[in-house]
Amino acid sequence: MATTTVEQNVIERRKDKRFVFRGNAFAFNAVDFGRIIDISMGGIAIHSGSESEWENRFEDFYIVVAGQEFSFQGARIKKISSSIPFYEKPLAATTACRCSLMFESLQDSQKSRLEDIIRKYTIDERDALQ
Repeated sequence: MATTTVEQNVIERRKDKRFVFRGNAFAFNAVDFGRIIDISMGGIAIHSGSESEWENRFEDFYIVVAGQEFSFQGARIKKISSSIPFYEKPLAATTACRCSLMFESLQDSQKSRLEDIIRKYTIDERDALQ
């Protein structure tokens, strides 16, 4: 299947390849919780309960997938965007926010853990769309 110009532009803008989990996966820190939309070596996209959740910068977060909890203590995370998808705005009582979080700093052991999570529990985002 050939990629379109729009797809090529999106791919070129992204530094890291994105992956989706085969099953449900969740991320949380001390105060926030959300379902993971996709993940890469550079960051994570999350569906969360409200637009105000996920502080602009924080440390320490966890990923839960397939009954396993993975700790990223001391990792520096930065929220780079937060929005309510247009298709969810009419459903105010059940609105979910999409938050994009960037990994600002991961230790080598955390990078290895993230690579393992991606290898064992995800598929390429483009494969999931087919």
